[in-house]
Amino acid sequence: QSAPSRRIQIRPRSNQPFDAQALESNSVPPENVYVITGGVNVLSEGVEVPLSGELVHTVVDLSADRVVIWMEKTPANARDPNSGLSLLQAPDTRFQVYLEGNIRVRHSRGTIEATHAFYDSTNGQILAINADLRAVVTDNGQQIRIHAERLRQLATDRFHAQNAWTTT
Repeated sequence: QSAPSRRIQIRPRSNQPFDAQALESNSVPPENVYVITGGVNVLSEGVEVPLSGELVHTVVDLSADRVVIWMEKTPANARDPNSGLSLLQAPDTRFQVYLEGNIRVRHSRGTIEATHAFYDSTNGQILAINADLRAVVTDNGQQIRIHAERLRQLATDRFHAQNAWTTT
């Protein structure tokens, strides 16, 4: 039986190409760093997150005007990202994304819109600044909206909001 994998796709958010710069950091272990502007969509499939005591596979869809992506350096991701990238990674491979401008995050529990955000694919968690979370409460099917100065995802179905308000 093969180990589960995470599939990452990086592509333009619209039919207009984005501008990407590939940088190599001096970190240990070595990382590739991509700075992408002009609208980008990052799709992360196969992220394992805890839900009700079990690990479930999810899809996280990130889009923003500008992103910075850090990932472990491998031959597969050491190419020009301007045409987009499609990667297959082990679930414990480091993949982190900083997002700015017109951010929309879609995941199994709802949608987050924010001005700034940081996503860590290793644990499937996000920290969003000036955020709006729209989700459905599983117990009663009620739609809920939470606006927060800071919104931190603690688990698939748990968030911590600071300076927040909520409405249905």
